[in-house]
Amino acid sequence: MAVCSCNNHAPESGNPPKQSTLKDSPALKKDTTKAIAAKSDTTPLPPEHYTRQGPEIGFDLCDSERVGDLHIGMTKEQVIKLLGQPESKSDTMRAGADGLLYQQWEYKKQGISLAMGGDDLSNLAIRDLTVFAPCTFKTRRRIGIGSTVKDISTAYKKAMRISSEKISGMIILGSAYGGIQFTINKDKVDTLFIGASAE
Repeated sequence: MAVCSCNNHAPESGNPPKQSTLKDSPALKKDTTKAIAAKSDTTPLPPEHYTRQGPEIGFDLCDSERVGDLHIGMTKEQVIKLLGQPESKSDTMRAGADGLLYQQWEYKKQGISLAMGGDDLSNLAIRDLTVFAPCTFKTRRRIGIGSTVKDISTAYKKAMRISSEKISGMIILGSAYGGIQFTINKDKVDTLFIGASAE
């Protein structure tokens, strides 16, 4: 820290100017070891808007939701730019339902698993995504790992009312054919999945 003076004139007396010592500054004696807690985002959530009805709102959620910057349809180039190369990739398989080639990309240290699919390996894109601890990404409606069941009910109030399924330890918005699935452990989100878990 530099200390500047606006008075550049030499002292009139023969005594040298007294040097101030920064170590005695009261400001530096403050306890700086405590981290400042991040403020939670309290801006109102935008209205929920779905073009489909019933369980099919899950397809709206697949199209519109994202976790952090990850979303269905994101290309492999975009994924690598955001997350880097995956820690591991599964063998390539061709799915019988849609005929696409699939690879599972794992980023376990970041708490992310991606099903990448495409006509060939050059045009893979995210087909479904799963996040788990230690991932800190959240959906556009601010739900992530550690969010409570109440948080989900508040954030996705309309989706919960129109199309939700509560299975033991799980909340599904939409359906298994497309939507968001929250695995719940002790009233908190343990894993978050966007996509289709059934064909």
